[in-house]
Amino acid sequence: MTGLSAETALIVALLAVVTVALFVRRINLPYTIALVLMGLVLSVVPSFPTFDLTREVILLVFLPPLLFEASFNLDFDSIMENVTAILLLAVPGVVLGAFLIAAILSVSLDRSFESMLVFGALIAATDPISVLAIFSKLGSPRRLATIVEGESLFNDGVAIVLFSIVLTSATGGSTSLLHGVFEFIKVAIGGGLVGVVIAWLATLVLRRVDDHLIEITITTIVAFGSFVAGEQLHVSGVIAVVIAGLALGRLRDTVMSTTTRVTLDAFWEYVAFLGNSMIFLLMGMRIAAPKLLDNLGALALVMLAVLVSRSVIVVLVNVALRPLYRQLPWRWTPVIAWGGLRGAVALALALSLPETLPAREWIQLMTFGVVLVTILVQGLTMQSLLQRLGLERKTRAEAQSAHGSLS
Repeated sequence: MTGLSAETALIVALLAVVTVALFVRRINLPYTIALVLMGLVLSVVPSFPTFDLTREVILLVFLPPLLFEASFNLDFDSIMENVTAILLLAVPGVVLGAFLIAAILSVSLDRSFESMLVFGALIAATDPISVLAIFSKLGSPRRLATIVEGESLFNDGVAIVLFSIVLTSATGGSTSLLHGVFEFIKVAIGGGLVGVVIAWLATLVLRRVDDHLIEITITTIVAFGSFVAGEQLHVSGVIAVVIAGLALGRLRDTVMSTTTRVTLDAFWEYVAFLGNSMIFLLMGMRIAAPKLLDNLGALALVMLAVLVSRSVIVVLVNVALRPLYRQLPWRWTPVIAWGGLRGAVALALALSLPETLPAREWIQLMTFGVVLVTILVQGLTMQSLLQRLGLERKTRAEAQSAHGSLS
């Protein structure tokens, strides 16, 4: 951060958040997209302070509370009803997507398959922050929303695990297919177990406490503690947070009083609003738009690879669901494919690439480009796509009222 003191820069950022929030009330523009645009504008303003959006800031500061709030408020029963579709999209879908992207780009751009597989791994999963912030505002069928939102929460952890495995191979580390599969299963299941244990411990305390301030603090500990515990135990911290949030959300009616639930919902609604606001603003400031303009041809090929792979996966998953009698309406597939937004997690992984990786700068630039295009182009057109397919059951105002004003 340069130019201004930390305190002043924070106030400037909060003022920008409030300004955008008030502005979008007057126009038909999603709040998160407006924040990215504001960040892009601020990034080219001379002498405006720059904020260092690092991997650690994204994964340790923003991601745990936003994942917890989203999973805590998801309908557990709806998740379980659609768990097959969600897991097919989140696990084999991410793995297949990474390989498809790598194959397309290595051929079309004449780049090494290993480096393109690293890019495929970090960009294959939909980002929970982007998807939940935009898709939750749309008045889509409940099952469709559950699948898109549930997938975005789970595939994020899968992508991080896959990324670490393929990065080790691309940078000269020794790993085998069998070892990679074993590590993948261990990290994913281990993260789920950590989340279950922490949620169980939290419920033991919550049952014996009737003080909303203490109970809010306990949920905050769960949000950050499950992520840190998962990372310390070398399993998926992301999956740990999601499972802990789902478990606590499932049990909140039995371990919390009505007053506590109302207060807790208000607290986490604000946390989600502030966290989403800051991260989308900082993403806009971090994306190097001028460099992207010089690489539009490559970015177009990359976006084509991302969209083709996503579409193939959605179609294959729907075909696989047919024998289970859980097949989705085919007019949902364009929405699920087009709703695969990328965001903060992809940026975090791209920023963590070692300098020894040959294609590091190119991967980072293309990641910024994909994030920008998916948020601005796909995010802006989701409402229109739902309308054209006859899937918008509520007006935008009704959808916003149902999910909170700007969270």
